[in-house]
Amino acid sequence: DAKEVAESIEFYLRSGKRAIGAARRVLKNSDVTKDQSMVVKDLCSGHGLTGMLFAACNPPGRLKASMRVLLVDQSEPQSHSIL
Repeated sequence: DAKEVAESIEFYLRSGKRAIGAARRVLKNSDVTKDQSMVVKDLCSGHGLTGMLFAACNPPGRLKASMRVLLVDQSEPQSHSIL
């Protein structure tokens, strides 16, 4: 519903910039030369919109590392098959 969409967007807008900034600082200070990835874990994800926002708003090439999103929930929402 609209409330869930608004909450997911607000969370991404408030925390996404900080998380990506922190990941950039870690990568900058890292001596590791292998491929690195930033992992976003969306727990109790429901439809997974919050995690998908992180993936969609950070396409390959935007970060020096790849972004992986892990969506986890105990049960599928009723509208899962429709979406």
